[in-house]
Amino acid sequence: MSYISTEDQDLWHALQQIGNLFLYSTTHSGFYWAFWPYDEEEGGPVHPARLVPWLSAQKLGWPCFCTVDGKAPFCTFVKKPDECRMAYCGQIPSKCSFQINLSNAYLYSANLAEFPDMVPGQLKADFKRAAVRQQVVFQTEDLERHERIQSGEEDGNPHDVIGYLVGWIGEYTDVPQEEHKWEPEVYGWPTRDNIPNYVDEGDEDEE
Repeated sequence: MSYISTEDQDLWHALQQIGNLFLYSTTHSGFYWAFWPYDEEEGGPVHPARLVPWLSAQKLGWPCFCTVDGKAPFCTFVKKPDECRMAYCGQIPSKCSFQINLSNAYLYSANLAEFPDMVPGQLKADFKRAAVRQQVVFQTEDLERHERIQSGEEDGNPHDVIGYLVGWIGEYTDVPQEEHKWEPEVYGWPTRDNIPNYVDEGDEDEE
């Protein structure tokens, strides 16, 4: 079962096409733009081939849209035959529509950042202390719209105005993240075969 509404998933997929990294934070309970990690030692952004070890070293993972025993599972990282790196639903086979083309996000993300609070081998207490310092920032036009909506000067939902979550690049986990080989029958969009009550538009009875 998905803990994120269908409307929010639609929003996520629409914004994911822009190219920047767009994720859901369980710590901060919402969708946010995230900065692609910058590696000072490499002198550039973390390459998709190194992203999984990088996250694992920091004890971080990315939640997908599912709930398992009341907790959001972390996504599954996959390497396709053409070397493209992807992220899918954390359940195998996929049960939700979480899907990120990491190779595209790496190439087209316009925003990079270092994460000095996310240190290798950090403890959960370290992560929680860092979370207190994490802040949501908006681009100028988004901030002005957000304030107009909150003040009632403009119709809309402030939830739909997306900010950047500064200092956040994943949720804490003791489980090392791994990269899996591509299996088309296993990873990808949910289908009638692996999601309960799946309905395709083409399945609707014609009158």
